[in-house]
Amino acid sequence: MKNLLILLAIPLFLISCVRDNDEDNKIGETVSLNLELDLNLSLKKSDETNKGVGLTNKFSEFAHIFKDEVDLVFTSTTTTFSTTLTITPNDLSNTPTLVIPYGTYSWSILDNEQDGNVDYFLRSYLPIYGNGSVEIYSSEVSIGLLVDTNFGLVTVEKENISSAKISLGDWEKNLILEGDYFYLYALQSDGYQLSIDESVYNTTITRYIDSPNILYAKTHYNYILAFSDVDVNSISIKSSPFTQYDFYLQPTATLSSTCSLSLSPYQSQSYLTQTVSATSSIQTVTFSTSTTCSETINYSVSGLPAGVSMDIIELTYPRISGTVSSSVSSGTYNYTITAFNSTSSSTATVSATTTGTIIVTNTNTTTSKTVSLENNRGLTIDTNNNIYISEYRGLIKKVDNNKNITNFAGNSQSGDEVGDLESARFTNPIALDFDTNGNLFVSDHNNDKIKKIDINGNVTTYASIDRPNGIFIDNNNNLFVCESNGHKIKKVDSSGNIYLVVGSSQGNFNGVGDNAQITSPQAISMDSNGYLYFTSQNQIKKIDLNNNQLSTFHSVNSGSNFALRGLAIDSNDNVFVSVNDDENDLHQILKISQNGVQTLLAGSSNGFKDGLGNQAKFGGAIWHMGFDSEGNLLVSDQYNGAIRKIDTNGNVTTL
Repeated sequence: MKNLLILLAIPLFLISCVRDNDEDNKIGETVSLNLELDLNLSLKKSDETNKGVGLTNKFSEFAHIFKDEVDLVFTSTTTTFSTTLTITPNDLSNTPTLVIPYGTYSWSILDNEQDGNVDYFLRSYLPIYGNGSVEIYSSEVSIGLLVDTNFGLVTVEKENISSAKISLGDWEKNLILEGDYFYLYALQSDGYQLSIDESVYNTTITRYIDSPNILYAKTHYNYILAFSDVDVNSISIKSSPFTQYDFYLQPTATLSSTCSLSLSPYQSQSYLTQTVSATSSIQTVTFSTSTTCSETINYSVSGLPAGVSMDIIELTYPRISGTVSSSVSSGTYNYTITAFNSTSSSTATVSATTTGTIIVTNTNTTTSKTVSLENNRGLTIDTNNNIYISEYRGLIKKVDNNKNITNFAGNSQSGDEVGDLESARFTNPIALDFDTNGNLFVSDHNNDKIKKIDINGNVTTYASIDRPNGIFIDNNNNLFVCESNGHKIKKVDSSGNIYLVVGSSQGNFNGVGDNAQITSPQAISMDSNGYLYFTSQNQIKKIDLNNNQLSTFHSVNSGSNFALRGLAIDSNDNVFVSVNDDENDLHQILKISQNGVQTLLAGSSNGFKDGLGNQAKFGGAIWHMGFDSEGNLLVSDQYNGAIRKIDTNGNVTTL
């Protein structure tokens, strides 16, 4: 068994288990220890047989990444005393002070939370765990902490690689770019599949990790893109904190020769732009293809109005024709035809495009924009009723009052970067809110951070939180956040200081501050009297911030696969929550008055339908929602990729 050793050393002091002679006189006294932390990773020699044949040893150059904060808990073995020291293994420049009574203690480290989803199996940091005991009867003491991990490391060297991801069954996650590597830590298991997008031939290479398809703990699997001058079966092993295997991947495509391909109108250029009314036929437009390629030429088209289509005449003459549908709205439809060959061992892919325009007039319909999103979760609204939406893939989008959609921050490449709006990266940004100065805050869930986007477009890390979910910012710019993995509600003041509001461990107990227990809080908001509300399992919890007293505001009858997700509070302090009940196929928005009266606002079974009350349908879990200035409730309908508006009468429409 390999052991990972992290040594927290207090230098210049005697390392000894011998107690002071006046030990008995020190019972009840305390000692202040100034700890200088030194994080050393070492690996005991393994007696296991190498998994490869004829492999050579090298030392890994990858610097491990740990959780931003790790709690080291000391518990007295003779009294009820217990204390927690938070260490930052990624930054050991600080020297924390620990004040502790003399005595014998057990210690434990655990940051390997089981949250039941892909983030449990695949991590951006190396989870560690461990426990032991130590005697403290002198200020001259050294504490050695022997910890272990169940995770292995997967890296892909970034040269000629555009992206990489790991999948496990239905789950998948993008590897994170760090220096010269894409990386992820993965829990010891079998069946992991690695997909790599290379940028030389623009192909995707897919393979199972290791052989026979098992990823082992404390093992580093490093993948390197190789071409014909490197033996694809050449494998070397590196031995260091993790035993490392290098796998060389060779794309099957080649660029040995190319052919030519062009596409142009066969008829008069006047037909490329034409105006037609709905229910009328367009002027047929035929195009001609010229090619030296030996393969069959394929065609695709996009942008045509309904009723108009493309067909192929004599293999190389695509034709646009048809009758415009009566339901087509007035507007300009720009279409593009693309011709392309199929790849072979001797010819690379080539393509050619041409464009045309069809202007449709229809007096029976009006032009209407529909806001189209992808896997949208977070939602907030600024003072001008612009809507900001976060998408799971890492994009923050802005929807203005005319339903125009623009990318506000990030892009579709997940990651953890700060900087300007374009270079910033997020991974599953799950919630959004504005402070009174117009700064936008993002709950960057998978990166364990709250990020701030200021009014000048600068993106910075504001606070580190363990899997943050919902956030709410009050009029004093205090930010309240649901820490889902830590089962806590925390407060981040306007200076960035973090305080515990309620919660200690997973459970359901209405206490004060850290005596309370909650489970995976989801969404959070505040009423006009300054009381906090948040969703936790099938309950709406309420916090009196005068004394951090937790109570249960309302419970909703639930099945075995049930949860309350989104939460919003209107100007009359009515509380609105979204219900996700997969067992009974119910996806609803409920209204609960301050007297505890529960009524259905909208929703029924899973689907996508506008209507009044229970005639409307939503597409599964509603993560976040909020009110505009007119009192309409706006809902982020994730699985329908839409924003839904619910007026005060419960009438649901789609933006």
